[in-house]
Amino acid sequence: MSGEGGEGTVGGRDPHAYGLPKPVTELEEGSVELPELPTADPRLRVGVIDTGVYHTRAERPHPWLHGHVSYLAQDVEHDDDNDPAVGHGSFVAGVVLRHAPTATVMMRRAVVTGSDDDAEVAEAIRALGWAGVKVINLSFGGGLFEHRTPPSIEAALQALDDDVVVVAAAANNASPLHTYPAARGGVLSVGATDAEGNIAEFSAHGSWISVYAVGQDVLGPYRDKVATWSGASFAAAAVTGRIARLMADHDLAAVPARDRLLRSCVKRTVWGINGSREVDVLPGD
Repeated sequence: MSGEGGEGTVGGRDPHAYGLPKPVTELEEGSVELPELPTADPRLRVGVIDTGVYHTRAERPHPWLHGHVSYLAQDVEHDDDNDPAVGHGSFVAGVVLRHAPTATVMMRRAVVTGSDDDAEVAEAIRALGWAGVKVINLSFGGGLFEHRTPPSIEAALQALDDDVVVVAAAANNASPLHTYPAARGGVLSVGATDAEGNIAEFSAHGSWISVYAVGQDVLGPYRDKVATWSGASFAAAAVTGRIARLMADHDLAAVPARDRLLRSCVKRTVWGINGSREVDVLPGD
């Protein structure tokens, strides 16, 4: 889990959030509130592998998520003031739902502070695949010492059907260094921009990133409140949600929906030490 100004680790898996969430106490004039969600369509299922669904002290998830998240008892996380990663999974689910409001998010908790058990992530991937989920969001990655997807996670990804789309967050390290599973071939890797479409100062960058989307100052449900948070985690969740919405609105399978979304990107020129190059940026929604 990253702290202010940088990136840290949570065991072997790092939720790609930048800084700490900023609770919204009074929304400024003209800002966007969380809209009321329509009834969820149980056929439109999005898999999210993350820190779990946060439960308040009243033993329930954020009220905005009610009826739109599906999870098992082991997928629940409780309050821990010493763990800044608490609430990440629910926030990611909320961003998905902001873009695909009729979706049902199937949460699997496999990113846990103090754990580096890749088998849990692999098992979550397999479980979602067996359940027939066609879009899976991975808003986490490994340390920069990893030069490939860990073998157990790689095996689980390889076992997915060809019609499953996997979206993964790039890191928040402001560098071109690869992080996995985002840099794995066949995974849609997502970097972060600000609201104007400029690559965020914290976002990883490089030719290995498939697309950039808004990931700075994103609004979502945090613990039992509303907050803004930044990170490639939330850029990936936005891409996942928009793929799901295309599936719903146009009766598309996941792969054609992904391809249609990518065709809607705009080209932006960025400069680096090796000169200029064009990148795909998903316009804000």
